[in-house]
Amino acid sequence: MEITDQRTAPSNESSVNLDVRSITAVYVRWRDAHADADSWTYISDIEDTPYIVQTVGLLVENLKSGHVSIAQSFGAEEGVVDYVIHIPYEMVDMIQYIEIGDGFLTK
Repeated sequence: MEITDQRTAPSNESSVNLDVRSITAVYVRWRDAHADADSWTYISDIEDTPYIVQTVGLLVENLKSGHVSIAQSFGAEEGVVDYVIHIPYEMVDMIQYIEIGDGFLTK
């Protein structure tokens, strides 16, 4: 597979006007609901440890009340997102904002 620098690669795609400053990338560490086993389990065998999930994505602000909403992708059309996860605020341990910088490319 050949990898090219998208800033210099020729393209026949239509122009997308996406303001990079309006996109916020985040890292979220959160405690998920989980099961301990797929069969009968002795209570004494159940560990008292949370199931910690780490999610990185694009913050979709003010989408669902009481939740942090993170999308995998923003589409070319305004208002279109892909693979959104909604994490209840009560389950969030930490949110860290990620600096995108000049590495985020738009056409």
